[in-house]
Amino acid sequence: MVRDYGIKAKQWIPARFTVTNGDVPILTDEQMAEDVLWYVQKHDWVTYAELSARYGPQASGDIAHVLDAKNWVFWLGMSQQFADAIRRCHETGCIHPHATVPLTYLLDGEVPSLPVVKRNVVYSKPHWMPVTYRAGASCGHKDCPSILNNG
Repeated sequence: MVRDYGIKAKQWIPARFTVTNGDVPILTDEQMAEDVLWYVQKHDWVTYAELSARYGPQASGDIAHVLDAKNWVFWLGMSQQFADAIRRCHETGCIHPHATVPLTYLLDGEVPSLPVVKRNVVYSKPHWMPVTYRAGASCGHKDCPSILNNG
């Protein structure tokens, strides 16, 4: 079941946009948030690497999603727009993260060069917490509510 959380889920179509960067349209902040939601609803168990590849250079930057209290890094190298789009969808309950294994990211071709979170503890140095995104605030899977809400 898909709920309306104030973000319309729709796929971007390159012909809709007048400004493009090669084959990828330049999305506004709202369009990127809409597309993140659409993509997660359509594909399920979506990684940051998948989304980053989808938006190309527009997703690249120096922003990281972290859980400072535990020194966990969820993803890094994001643009402010890309980070805000994911955060907006997450905060409105449109999507939620699930812990996954690093192999998921290896298959997507991107793995941060950080040690991996192995236990639910506070680390003294940054550790990577691989997650995938699913639609909705919760899905009833054993990991719901998500690791971010439990952290």
